[in-house]
Amino acid sequence: MDSRLAQPGWWQALSAAGIALAVDALYIAIIQSEGEGELSSGRVLFVAACVAGAAIALVSAQFLAPRARAIVLTGAAAMLAVWAVLGSFSIGLLLVPAAIFAGLAAGHAIADARREAWLAAVGAVLLVAAGLLLT
Repeated sequence: MDSRLAQPGWWQALSAAGIALAVDALYIAIIQSEGEGELSSGRVLFVAACVAGAAIALVSAQFLAPRARAIVLTGAAAMLAVWAVLGSFSIGLLLVPAAIFAGLAAGHAIADARREAWLAAVGAVLLVAAGLLLT
């Protein structure tokens, strides 16, 4: 990226996205290798979609205006942090670096929209809670 166009925290966001996608692929591979048909279960699909969605959000945030960027980065960081905690006895530990990098990237952008960013984080946590209750 051109240094004149690069947003602060861009490399943390892209690193977090790469780690999240790698962990997501590993998660799907492990579930598939178990051979119990769990790959099509609603909960597995929900977890995989949340992690992939957070990675996509981290990348797409690089092309957004500062306020929207802060909201998207904070929501993605919260999503990864929630899954790191909930999956801490399994693959969630591998999401910790992604959550940390995403949090650092969000920290660079949050000054532009502090209240909205915190609402995005709460929304991400509520989305996970609702998805777990419904799957």
